[in-house]
Amino acid sequence: MMRNKRKCVCALFLLVITTVTIFSITRSDLYQSTLEFPVATNKERIVPTLPPPVDKYVDQLLRQNNSKTDFVDDSPAEDLKRKIRVLCLILTTKQNLLTRARVVNATWAKRCSMYFFVISFQNNRTASSQNNITDIIATPFKETREMLVYKVQYALMYVYNNFIDQFDWVLKADDDTYIIMENLRYLLSQYSSSEPGYLGYHFNMYLQNSGYMSGGAGYVISNRGVRRLAEFGLTVDGACPITKSYLIPEVSEDFEIGKCLKIAGVPVLGSVDSLNRETFHPYPISQYLLESLPEYLYEWSNNKPETGVDCCSAFSISFHYMKPGLMLLVDHLLYRTLVHGRGAGKDPRNAFKTGEVKDMKTPKIIINGV
Repeated sequence: MMRNKRKCVCALFLLVITTVTIFSITRSDLYQSTLEFPVATNKERIVPTLPPPVDKYVDQLLRQNNSKTDFVDDSPAEDLKRKIRVLCLILTTKQNLLTRARVVNATWAKRCSMYFFVISFQNNRTASSQNNITDIIATPFKETREMLVYKVQYALMYVYNNFIDQFDWVLKADDDTYIIMENLRYLLSQYSSSEPGYLGYHFNMYLQNSGYMSGGAGYVISNRGVRRLAEFGLTVDGACPITKSYLIPEVSEDFEIGKCLKIAGVPVLGSVDSLNRETFHPYPISQYLLESLPEYLYEWSNNKPETGVDCCSAFSISFHYMKPGLMLLVDHLLYRTLVHGRGAGKDPRNAFKTGEVKDMKTPKIIINGV
């Protein structure tokens, strides 16, 4: 019976996911801040935008101040939110501000205690004009993969210098990462932010007795870990040189940050659940359900990746490579859909308007004699 239920739930979820193609990426007005951008010249590439239906839905999310789900008692989650302050650093680009970043801002980012979009700005005048914007960290580096590590280092030093007493943990994620913040705080409640620590999806590669965390799946560093990273790594000349090896053909942000954390004495913490299932995921949920993970993942992962109905922890925290439509769909299912008998906090009898329907509208067309 339980196996049939799981198959049914999985099939339903897959059916819903296949409908996600009606949403696809791209449209305008960023988020609720007063962020301004330089006017594009005719020579500049047109900034992509979200399709109108997707953009309209995002607008609705941004206009709603109340993020509570009807009929749900979310007091345990709100209590953890007050106790565990998570500062989120979300890597994005100027090209993605009106697409991926806009969707992240409308969904999971607002559940962070504090959050910043980390962007590269080459024009110093433009960057300085953003200094009064509290949700942007403008870095002076080029928008290339090789510069990602410097972009993240810059952002970590920024929050260390300006907000070190205002957070317990720092989460680094990408603009196509979806984070379930309530589950993240639940995991973090098992640890102390006053001790150095670092966790996420564990790649056991390159660094002996350590490995490093997948950047795309998101990784979390404790307050004490950020302090150690800054004071014994990033601010010490020569402490964390960029690795140049034929084994690593390109500069890898997640590897370099993991290496510097190891040098600074920040240990790796566990993030799998009691059934040994992963909570952080470097690929979208659909690839885990459909058993289509890349081969390298089985070699690199510290824990063997699982697929199918038992792929992921019930307390999953993150999924990477989430397109805007899929991100909106998952967010809606998690926060605006309930299953009776599984978490509804109020009397379900009050959920429906029952009784005979009498206030019906007159049909536009009526068949005589019926």
